[in-house]
Amino acid sequence: MDTDEAWQRWGEREPYYGVMTDPRFLSANLDEARKAEFFATGERYVAQLKTTLQSLFDVVNPTRVVDFGCGTGRILLPLAAAYPEVWGIDVSAAMRQECERNLAASGVSNATVCSTETFLAAGERCDLLHSSLVFQHIRPVQGFAVLTEMLERLSDGGLLAVQFCTGTGQSAARVMASRVKNHVPGLPAVVSWLRNRQALPAPMEMHAYDRRQLDAVFAQHGVAIARVRDFEEAGITITTYFGRKAVS
Repeated sequence: MDTDEAWQRWGEREPYYGVMTDPRFLSANLDEARKAEFFATGERYVAQLKTTLQSLFDVVNPTRVVDFGCGTGRILLPLAAAYPEVWGIDVSAAMRQECERNLAASGVSNATVCSTETFLAAGERCDLLHSSLVFQHIRPVQGFAVLTEMLERLSDGGLLAVQFCTGTGQSAARVMASRVKNHVPGLPAVVSWLRNRQALPAPMEMHAYDRRQLDAVFAQHGVAIARVRDFEEAGITITTYFGRKAVS
């Protein structure tokens, strides 16, 4: 398969909201059959990821892979089957525990699950940095700081496959209103009460990252971006960056 064909096939994976918000995959509905179906989407994703990386960067064999925002291990498990050593990083202790249970149930022995702080404190390096559908839920000021630290841990010649939201399809006024709502404690409940509705938890944050700032951070750390892939759904633009760090 040539590079262009692999690149086109990258867009054939599950849509942005298709897997993560499908009612079949909510915890209350997740029986064994649906759980198997959910994890099968990760297997298809990693198969395409491998094909795309091999086509873009010739034949590469990363030894240590980091999945930033591993969640329950949907992508981490097939990464562990594909590469010698994997690290799953997640901010949520509950997610890490569930991920470890899923790894143990699958007999995976070459994966380590930890927080970002633990990984960075360990001084570990990686040959492939991966993140899917994670950074958009982190405020850019924090996300860029994490990205910078992770890029510093990327080995010379290491690969990058990381996604960011680069557009929410919202007007400037709407973006500002959402920002205020997400940053002011108790405001969602007040708004709900004023609308005579039942109080609901604040919606999951969605943050767009500036492309020029992303380009600058990659360049600063010697990462040459080989391809950039955009896809849109529900007015949201998700951008995947594929790159390789220069050998010093």
